[in-house]
Amino acid sequence: MTKGGRNFFSDNPLGGGYGGFSKPIAGTRFTVWRSPMDNDAEIRNEWEKKRLNHLWTHVDGFTVKPAEGSVVLETAVTLCAPSLAPAFQGRILYEVNGRGDIRVEASLIPQRNEVSYLPRVGLVMELPLDFTTVDWYGHGPQENYPDLLDGAAFGLYSLPVTAWHEPYIRPQENGCRCGVRKAILRSADTALMIKGEPTVALTVHHYPQSVLDAAEHAWEIPAGMQTCQVFIDGFMSGVGTKSCGHPPLAPYLVKMEGPLTYAFVLSFDSRADQNDASMRKE
Repeated sequence: MTKGGRNFFSDNPLGGGYGGFSKPIAGTRFTVWRSPMDNDAEIRNEWEKKRLNHLWTHVDGFTVKPAEGSVVLETAVTLCAPSLAPAFQGRILYEVNGRGDIRVEASLIPQRNEVSYLPRVGLVMELPLDFTTVDWYGHGPQENYPDLLDGAAFGLYSLPVTAWHEPYIRPQENGCRCGVRKAILRSADTALMIKGEPTVALTVHHYPQSVLDAAEHAWEIPAGMQTCQVFIDGFMSGVGTKSCGHPPLAPYLVKMEGPLTYAFVLSFDSRADQNDASMRKE
């Protein structure tokens, strides 16, 4: 499929020569897994028994339809683990307008209710390693999760990707920023803007979740990995204090009930503005 226009030309809904951007990009795909935290010690048995960390994505269908001033690409998928019945049916809509903005709407429908709650529901994509800085308008500056927002003021922040990693003694899920209205990921010559509808939870690392799953010590996380993993979540469960107290409270849990639907907009632009007014503008 090729969509042509003054500012956009691509054979991939998330790549091509738009806005001066011509580097490889991989994405997007559903994810419901987070590498268990210390506070997830009890629920992780449910998650691993249902192999949420080993879900395969099977593409059931792909359609392209013209719309007024845009083109809509729809992908239907099934998520399942080996030897188990399908866990989720999913759908991702990409609506690409004449400016090259991509509105992404993701919907995941659980096919069985077999865990008390899900770690997360979102999409992950991979950018080139030279995306090194993230500006965001949301909770921060430190990592935060839905039940830890009182200590993370809402504002405009900027950090290098390397600073999103939290060096826990035992490697585990880390670095999420919640309530993100806008974010800009920057390389030397271009930028990717993410705009939530109204917000998303954002995590950016130089390694995939599987690296955290495999490591028992911080020094086991490989240095120099050639990736920039971007997690754009619509739903993220809280963390609670189960390692020494109570599990997450009910309002902060992602229940295996559907459909779980959210949306955001992607825009590539070498001129993306990080000034206060631009980032705060709705």
